[in-house]
Amino acid sequence: MDGQERPDSSVVGRQAPPRKSDKLFRSDDDWEMNACVNYGKGAWLYSNGYLIGARSLALQVFESRREQDGLIYPVVYLYRHHCELTLKSIIFLASELLDKPLEKAQKDALDRMGCNRSGGICARC
Repeated sequence: MDGQERPDSSVVGRQAPPRKSDKLFRSDDDWEMNACVNYGKGAWLYSNGYLIGARSLALQVFESRREQDGLIYPVVYLYRHHCELTLKSIIFLASELLDKPLEKAQKDALDRMGCNRSGGICARC
């Protein structure tokens, strides 16, 4: 190969591995296509992203009728993570609505599980 060609398969499957020169995250002239991280709606936006991802991936499997054996794992993970983040948000909201602040130990436990008040991206998620 001359360095520009990519193999049709690799040791990890049919997809060729990424090249060092590939850019997964970058800015572009089309600013409307740039994702805004930790933007605006906090926990809802973050949680809803997992739901949209799960639905999109499940729809792809349904329409193509292929890859269901391997994609079941990320589909289930995305749905589960959406549910987990939603439940954590409900805990914070309930404590505010009931005017019963969470105790430090409770907040610390939620933080260790990767949840914070703003719902932003964190180390565990």
